[in-house]
Order: sequence, then C-alpha cells, then structure tokens
Amino acid sequence: MIVRSADKWCWHAAVLLSLVFMTVAVLSGCAIMGVVAHGAAGPTKTVHVTAECTGLAGKRVAVIVAADEYVLYRHPRAPLVVGQVVAGQIAGNVTGAVLTDPGEIVAFQRANPYWATLPYGELANRLGVDRVIYIDLAEYSTQEPGNKELWQGVIMANIGIIETDATYPDNFAYANAIRAAFPEGREIGVANADSATVQLGMLKIFGQKVGWLFYDHDEIVPR
Repeated sequence: MIVRSADKWCWHAAVLLSLVFMTVAVLSGCAIMGVVAHGAAGPTKTVHVTAECTGLAGKRVAVIVAADEYVLYRHPRAPLVVGQVVAGQIAGNVTGAVLTDPGEIVAFQRANPYWATLPYGELANRLGVDRVIYIDLAEYSTQEPGNKELWQGVIMANIGIIETDATYPDNFAYANAIRAAFPEGREIGVANADSATVQLGMLKIFGQKVGWLFYDHDEIVPR
C-alpha cells in the first residue's frame, strides 16, 4: 500500500482547492459568483468549534468511499474525488496523520469487489491502517431532481470511523451524517453553470465539512 506523508498531502490539498476556485471562476464567471455572494449576505460572526473526533492524530488513515450502482453509473469517479478532497483536508490539518493514497484505495476496491462485506476491523487491517474514514454516499448529484434546466450539487453521506485498537473494532467508533450543497439553498440556471463547476463547488464544501469533524476550526455563521 502506498502512503503519502502529511506534508505531501498538504501540498496536494492546496493545489486541489486552488483548482476549485480557479475552475469555478473560469467556467461560471460573474453569474455563479453572484449566487455564492448572495448566500453569504447578512450579518455574520466567527465561532470557534472543537473537533468532535480527535483520534486521527499520529495515525495511518485511509478514506474509503462506498457508492451504489446509480451513483457510479452517473458519476464513476465519485469515490476517487470524494476520497481525494477528504484525505487532503485531513492531511493538511491533523498533525501527524499519514494518509493512504486515494487512488490505491480505489484500486483495492476494484480488486476486491466484495470489500464492503468485510468486517470493519478486517477491512482496516487489509488496508494496513490504524483508522478508516468510511464514507457511504447516499446522494451525489449535480442537478435539481426532475429538472434538467437547473443545477445544484448535493452530496449526502454517512460517515463512520473504524479504529483497529478499539474494544470492538467491527463497530464504528464514531458516526455522523454530512450534507453539502453548492450553491446552498438556490439552484443555478443551465446557462450559468455546468456539471464540472457544480461538482467542484460541492466537493470543496463537503471535504471541508467532513474535515471539520476531526480538528478544531473557526466557522463563519449568521448572527
């Protein structure tokens, strides 16, 4: 199994997020940025939020993403790109975490088509890590359901943490559900966006929201 150091993943995450901003700006122009700005309007405040799960520091960590046949048919790269943004976020912000290359995780899944039937503890051992961030995608879409004229990216997923040194490693040591939408609360017309733009936006937000579960951070929220 190939692993990357936190330093290399920090670089990877920075490049990835830069590409997100650049691509959104190039593909969408002023129209989509106006939507984002609109969503951020109004008085806000900054709050400090403590991590809900702190067990990744100094550990070997793998991010594995499960998706059903419908998601894989429409977005075959979803497990890889979701794994990349989450792994990059963790490596860039959790001290000492060593992330398995998401490409190697996808290769493992392809070589072991029944990987999802493995007990969680055995799955972690097969991946050669101390912790597994298990992401089960419930939704991965870029268009408003039933309306091909409107774009809105939505990722919904159940997040579970596998710890090999837990008393019961076959149970999740921590679980949560995360939803990310881009743009939040408002669709974009066909003329103002495309699938690539929307995916980049929702992936950035999803990666950040998942990452925030594992490290202290500041959030800007409405007053």
